[in-house]
Amino acid sequence: MKHELYFGLVLLLAVFSSTYTSAQFQGPCDEGAPTCNGTLPTCEDGTAQPPCANNDPPMCEEGVTLLCQDGSQPNIGRPDGGDGGGVVASGQTSVGTCTPNSGTCSSAGTSNYVYRSLSYNVSTGKMTGTITTNQCVDHPAEQGTVDCIEQQFPAPDFASAPSGIPTLNRIALGLKSGINIYSAYEAGFGIGNAPFPCGMQQQGSLGGTYGECLGGLSVEQCDAHLAATCAEGDVLTSLFLDNCGGHANPYHYHADMVCDYDLTTGVHSAATGLGLDGVVIYGKYETGTSAPLDLDPCNGHLGPVPESTEYSITASTVYHYHMTTSFPHTLGCFGPVADEAACKALYPQQCGDGVTALVVKENEVNVTYDFDLYCPCASPVLSNSSTAGTPPPDPTPDSSNISESPYLFGFRLTFVVLAVPLFNQFLN
Repeated sequence: MKHELYFGLVLLLAVFSSTYTSAQFQGPCDEGAPTCNGTLPTCEDGTAQPPCANNDPPMCEEGVTLLCQDGSQPNIGRPDGGDGGGVVASGQTSVGTCTPNSGTCSSAGTSNYVYRSLSYNVSTGKMTGTITTNQCVDHPAEQGTVDCIEQQFPAPDFASAPSGIPTLNRIALGLKSGINIYSAYEAGFGIGNAPFPCGMQQQGSLGGTYGECLGGLSVEQCDAHLAATCAEGDVLTSLFLDNCGGHANPYHYHADMVCDYDLTTGVHSAATGLGLDGVVIYGKYETGTSAPLDLDPCNGHLGPVPESTEYSITASTVYHYHMTTSFPHTLGCFGPVADEAACKALYPQQCGDGVTALVVKENEVNVTYDFDLYCPCASPVLSNSSTAGTPPPDPTPDSSNISESPYLFGFRLTFVVLAVPLFNQFLN
């Protein structure tokens, strides 16, 4: 009998005395924690959250999510949102003429508002005028916040060419939707308040438990870096681009806007965006399914463009931009420029200030590239020290993002209740 009781006691010790931990998002008192305009969110089933004492993490029952009182999602930290999230672009004015003009954008993509008042110069290929937009996405995506603005073209800061682009934040607007177009770069993942890009997605959060991508990598480069440094299958691809080439809140594009034009026409791609310099951006094809071969580092060239009655563009031969499947994807600068050196001269604080060697997965093999972070004029160069490698072992999640589960007390109490009688019987 004593042996049986001893076995039961050992089993209880193994089950209940283990350190139960649960990776939680940060508590409501922590920087970057979930909030609803500065107030504490609640669970969708109506239960209250713990107070801001000792930075206790908010905790809902499994399968129950955090909500604001108006039913919207709390701010839980997202990839860099840029314009619309605190940064005002050159030539931007807040207006009240959108429909809808306030509130939350529909996740179905039915809230989009755009009004164009533009004229096209057949000699320069530039447009002048304004685009008014509420920055709601025109296809199904995450809910965003209505932000009605009017953007001037060319923007005052970029009226004279050539010039550098803002490497983070708005560089153009979509002609069809009025949605922000950014450079290829992200501000980083797993850094500051940005969500962790690897591991199991945490309750009430977009992020995981570990992983890091430096700011100044393109979304594609970041994805390749994480494929090499995170455990297989652990990369949270939901943080990256959707099928239309964009993401985040406020929604913005980092790549070819394939949902905005017909890729099967067999002719020069249609106009998709308008740079802040007033130069029109087109899709990825020059003719048929062939990309242009003579793009400058800005992603532009002098060549024929098709007529567009929708945007009042006259067929002509002018300088214009193309989206590309390779870096820089959107724009590298506001051109034209003669060569890479001329492009880099536009970024004296960003280009040529040193390189960062990072491993990426390429054709299922890990190789190292030298990245000139936030320099949009050239692709990274294969490092002289690069050697083929194997995927790294499963990493240990960042302990700073792990907090002890609120249910741990219950496990320990259960242990005490069950273990003490067994122990007494063992002694007797």
